[in-house]
Amino acid sequence: MQKRFYVDTAIRRDYFEDRKDSIRPLGEFAFQFLKCCGAEGCLVLYSEFVVYELRKDYSEEEINLVFSSFMDFLVESPYFARTAFRGWAVGWTENGLPQN
Repeated sequence: MQKRFYVDTAIRRDYFEDRKDSIRPLGEFAFQFLKCCGAEGCLVLYSEFVVYELRKDYSEEEINLVFSSFMDFLVESPYFARTAFRGWAVGWTENGLPQN
């Protein structure tokens, strides 16, 4: 079964802005994570809510450009959009995937 991971706004911002804290290169961690997902054939899920939050500070063109290298395995998930906007609790299956 293909592994799937949900990427929230913080991880996308870490990569987008190449963020760091006092001891860790968060942007590099995010990049390596995305790179490994691509190499291993994983899917990376995100929600429209994540894009909505990024649009507060970045244009659609900037967002698409930064993530263009990963578009083959980035997948928008309507389930996560629904839970984020409505604040629902997320139900997880044994495989770590959401149950509808």
